[in-house]
Amino acid sequence: MNYIIPQFSVKMLLMKVITIGNATLDIALKSNDFKTKEKILSFSAGSKSYINEARFGLGGGAVNSAFTFAKLGFETDVCFKIGEDFVGETIMSELKKQVFQLCSEKETGRIKISPRVVNNPSSFSVILLPENGDRIILAYHSKNYHKWELKEFPQNVKNSFIFVNTDETLAKTWKNYLNQLKKNKNFIAINPSKPFLQEPKKDIEEILNIANIVILNKEETQLFLNKKITDEKKLMSEFKKVLPKPEILIITMGDKGVILSHNNSIASKKGFLLRTAGFKSKKIEDGTGAGDAFGSAFCSYLLRRGFAESINNEEDIKEAIRRGCANAVSVIEKVGAQNGILDEKDYQNERFSNLKITRA
Repeated sequence: MNYIIPQFSVKMLLMKVITIGNATLDIALKSNDFKTKEKILSFSAGSKSYINEARFGLGGGAVNSAFTFAKLGFETDVCFKIGEDFVGETIMSELKKQVFQLCSEKETGRIKISPRVVNNPSSFSVILLPENGDRIILAYHSKNYHKWELKEFPQNVKNSFIFVNTDETLAKTWKNYLNQLKKNKNFIAINPSKPFLQEPKKDIEEILNIANIVILNKEETQLFLNKKITDEKKLMSEFKKVLPKPEILIITMGDKGVILSHNNSIASKKGFLLRTAGFKSKKIEDGTGAGDAFGSAFCSYLLRRGFAESINNEEDIKEAIRRGCANAVSVIEKVGAQNGILDEKDYQNERFSNLKITRA
């Protein structure tokens, strides 16, 4: 599929973006001892493994998505919780450094760092990167660390776009806050976390039906539905039954691509189902942050085109899919969740110019 790629100016971007979720310190490790067999990585008790490469960087849904939005020109507030400890200080120091570097570039937006300091240890992840398999993430979150109170969320938000990575926050709190956002004419995209999807199904359905866009991977969708459906069209069909209100539902499937269901909000038109295999990666270095990369790049294009109109425009949605797939594959080809994030000119690279997207 060939695209005529519109040129944009930062001055065109009117809608503010707020990302809500977590911020973590990611420690990525490579070793010749990391070898998987039948998708299992094991170690002998009492053994020592030597690390060939170690990289430290930032992670977390709020941070990962904020950098994509900002690189594409959006003024972005990143909201997360942080502890007063060594890990928290490291996260804040590195985040300020990266934000300063980003803001020195032309045609980018600005990131406003909006941490909520808590009396708990900060989050971190150890990411093991075997040469012959998918990464293994050892994630640490202290109890109640990511449980937000209603008063801690950004207040008096109007006419903005909110990109939410859910966490341990109570369903009732999310419901109250998201309804408040909707009442104030904000647009909402939700990328639910695995712990959130284990809440009572009725509560989850009520919350996700408030959003304009819901993005899950295949495993998370199966968990949410409590059904081990492998066929993606059947899985999406069941997904749509419980979430009839969002305009767009997306299931990402790793190296097998993406399937999207559009529920047209214009009564005179029918919705549609789109499918793509995505772009093939040159080499997967680190899959961390791929979902955040896809979702934020997808949403950013619809925002640039005028969200209220573009969310019902099939060609705009196809271009948003192309950009989401491009950003995701670029991220997994580098170690670290932000190192592969694309800026506007990168989407015009010949490698990303063609993507077959069909009605399913």
